[in-house]
Amino acid sequence: MARKRANNEGSIYRDKKGRWVAALTLGYCPNTGKRKRKVFYGKTRKEVQEKLNKALVMQQQGQLTMASVSAITVRQWLEIWLPTYKKISVKRKTYDSYEQVVNDYIIPGLGHIRLTKLSPNHVQTFINNLSEKGLSPRTVEYAKVILNSALKAAINEGYIHKNPAAEVKLPKKAPTQARSMSPEQLESFLESITNRTHYAIYYTAVSTGLRRGELLALRWADVDFKTKTLRVAQNLLKVDGKYYFDTPKTPESIRSFTIPDKLVAELKSYKAYQNKERLLMGELYNDHDLVFAKPDGTPFDPGYVTRKFRMLCTKLGLDFTLHELRHTFATLSLLNGVDITTVSKMLGHKDVTTTLNIYSHVLPDSTERLARTVDAFLPERKNSFSN
Repeated sequence: MARKRANNEGSIYRDKKGRWVAALTLGYCPNTGKRKRKVFYGKTRKEVQEKLNKALVMQQQGQLTMASVSAITVRQWLEIWLPTYKKISVKRKTYDSYEQVVNDYIIPGLGHIRLTKLSPNHVQTFINNLSEKGLSPRTVEYAKVILNSALKAAINEGYIHKNPAAEVKLPKKAPTQARSMSPEQLESFLESITNRTHYAIYYTAVSTGLRRGELLALRWADVDFKTKTLRVAQNLLKVDGKYYFDTPKTPESIRSFTIPDKLVAELKSYKAYQNKERLLMGELYNDHDLVFAKPDGTPFDPGYVTRKFRMLCTKLGLDFTLHELRHTFATLSLLNGVDITTVSKMLGHKDVTTTLNIYSHVLPDSTERLARTVDAFLPERKNSFSN
């Protein structure tokens, strides 16, 4: 029979939702006499037991008291949560974006408030203020997602019992449509490029719909000229001035597909050009097997490739971003009869719903085709009616 826990040892039980819970009494409120507890949540008994053991040690050392728990601010919790919970669980680029949003928006807006005093009204006002400052709906939503995740972790660690961000409403999104080049604009853009490597980069981008990081991480080992296929297997990141190769954005982003004959010819031609450049560099060449690299074989700065694209567009009086070459690939494919499922797989989207949300406005009117199909199988009326 299990031994009954003594005072100051904490308690472990399962709540109505089936979660394991550990609770540790920190003291009693002098005004109300109510017990103040720190509560931990977990998926298993072992998980909450470990949290409770750690808390008991902190309590014995005087590091965990009613005052210390109630005094922690949103800022202090975020500075604990980011490196402790997110650094090991998300990709480096995602972590950097979390850190930027926390430091640029959440801490300035809510960081001074005690975590236990943070209310839904505080969070709703914060979200409204971000929107009123002119931030994009996507950025505002991202800030809420990050804050919500941090507060869920605070619940699991027993700092708070309810999530004040759970019911907060986001500003209504204005409908947006993906912009893309017309065939004529695309032709003018490609004809304006005088640098051999730049041409190959942007030609491949609009021929495949690859994301920038996927494009610049492409290796010759990923290109099979015999089967005319291309494999997307890694992503290039630049963090603190250093380059890293990581897995693509989502599991669905790891993909293989057939490439057009014109792209096969372009890449073969470019490979021959690159081999000549490589011979000139000799032993100074850094071989990363990259399809697109600087003359010494090192990766291109992603920011440079974006800036160069903008400069080329500006000279032509065009206003497009590099990412809109991806939109151009998808839009022109759909307009020329490629089905949405195939385009979605080529883009590496998590599901076809994502693709529909972005490109539904360019899909041909399927009801016209449906009407023609129904016309084809409906018989002609041959009846003669008596009334």
